[in-house]
Amino acid sequence: MKLRLHLARLSLLRWGITATPLREGEYDTEIEGTPIRLSHSGFNIKWLEQLNIVPKVVLELGSFDGGDALRFARAFPNARIVTVEADPVRVEVVIKNIAHTHAEVVNNAVCLKDGPIDWYTSKIDGKVDGQGSLYQHSDEYKEKFPHIIQNDKCVRVNGLSFENLCDANNISNIDFMHMDIEGAEYDALLSMGRHRPKLIFMEMLPNYFEKVKGGKVIEKLLESFGYTLVARLSQDRLYIHKL
Repeated sequence: MKLRLHLARLSLLRWGITATPLREGEYDTEIEGTPIRLSHSGFNIKWLEQLNIVPKVVLELGSFDGGDALRFARAFPNARIVTVEADPVRVEVVIKNIAHTHAEVVNNAVCLKDGPIDWYTSKIDGKVDGQGSLYQHSDEYKEKFPHIIQNDKCVRVNGLSFENLCDANNISNIDFMHMDIEGAEYDALLSMGRHRPKLIFMEMLPNYFEKVKGGKVIEKLLESFGYTLVARLSQDRLYIHKL
């Protein structure tokens, strides 16, 4: 683990990035005077400045509780922040947590084809407090996270390809995209169409889901789109578009 972290930091330094990755977890904050604990990814917001990217448009795929969207809204008050959440229960949590900000919430799954699509919710202690997915959990996921129970029966949610999602919401010229969509990374990236976010940070854990494409397949796809890998950060990847 220490060696991987050291190599990741060296990779970041080659790009002039001196700020260290965050340790994915939770942070304490306040929303209109009320204390709350929210989730955050390993993305360090300082990286954007160190890569000379001044974000005007930030797109997040996979909101969970709005913790990262809130970070982005606070850091970039003049940017357009759009966060997309497919889960019909989680999206209400997101709306509540960032209603006081200028961030926009879109309730859609990002997939290859438009239309209703199967969605598997996840529960912790009987509540929908886990991240849902278009894909079923693998045995590896179940073994590592036995407290997260994915429903065997799916619900139907609205699905849109990446390109059509952007068109429907007038999203273009994306400076930064933050992705945590539980196995659907390949589907989202393949359906980007003409869109090429300048910087992509994404969680990539294909072994945790059944019948998904990940790893080398995603790397080759992004390379064909003109992306360069900046760093491998444990379960996360940071890519920059250089064409």
